[in-house]
Amino acid sequence: MNFIFSRLALGSVWDARTEPPVDAILNLSEFHYPTNRVYRSLYFPDGVYIHPLALIGECTEFIRDQLRQGHRVLVHCAEGISRSCVIGAAYLYECGMSLDEALALIREKRPIVNPAPPLIRAVRDYYGIID
Repeated sequence: MNFIFSRLALGSVWDARTEPPVDAILNLSEFHYPTNRVYRSLYFPDGVYIHPLALIGECTEFIRDQLRQGHRVLVHCAEGISRSCVIGAAYLYECGMSLDEALALIREKRPIVNPAPPLIRAVRDYYGIID
């Protein structure tokens, strides 16, 4: 698990299951587990275009709402390499960063990330970002 900034972390399902120092968890994987934290599961497959695109907005809304409440949030997928990275970048885009800046920051903080191109394309389409 790596914090992108003080209250937003990206990681894997393993990170989520090992009592991370967070208050809320957004699970993007197909794996479910018990937790006493605020928890939301919004699964979409890795490596393919996100359908429906509205899932992106649901994910960023959860992150935004939890951060507004002062919570520390973990966004995770199975391995913490692709889906969590893309949703983290979408949230940072909504905060005013360019998508490329957001991805660069995430790569700096969590070097193992490798977002799948179809997921990046879905985020670009959702926000109307033209290459």
